Amino acid sequence: MNSDARKARLCLGGAIVCVLFLIETYVAHQSRPNDASVYVWSGLSIVALTLLVLASWFHAQSKP
Repeated sequence: MNSDARKARLCLGGAIVCVLFLIETYVAHQSRPNDASVYVWSGLSIVALTLLVLASWFHAQSKP
């Protein structure tokens, strides 16, 4: 596995973790609403989308 493929897998893993945190904060918001939840969701969404874009970029670069 080359370096770009490894980076793509790491970025994809990070994006999956962000999505899991998004789900967890959504469920927690149902039982204990918080005004800051919107900001947390926005931040996690931005990070997840950025990591998905980077994962696709590194995946495309890893092809010979």
